[in-house]
Amino acid sequence: QAKEADDSQPLQPQDRVMVSGLVGRPELNEALATVLLPVDPVSGRCCVRVRRPEVGFCALDDVKLKPQNLSKMPLPTVAPADATDGFHPLHIAAIEGRAER
Repeated sequence: QAKEADDSQPLQPQDRVMVSGLVGRPELNEALATVLLPVDPVSGRCCVRVRRPEVGFCALDDVKLKPQNLSKMPLPTVAPADATDGFHPLHIAAIEGRAER
């Protein structure tokens, strides 16, 4: 059983998130990202590094997004018995850029 993400805590650097609900940059919706900087009190946005799924695994884009467009992804703690060759299906999905919940 994987541990659920805690969306009640403010976003912090190194948090893994999924982007959703963007209108101006819809190509980033459903992309996985890493928070680089906490929420800026002036702009109300935080800087994240997004892996752009439509252009491949290595395409990265640093953008400032509103916290309501970011959902924390779980950093799962899994039982060793649930892993195959050292990787749990959730880890494999994250490596491959698929979001499994």
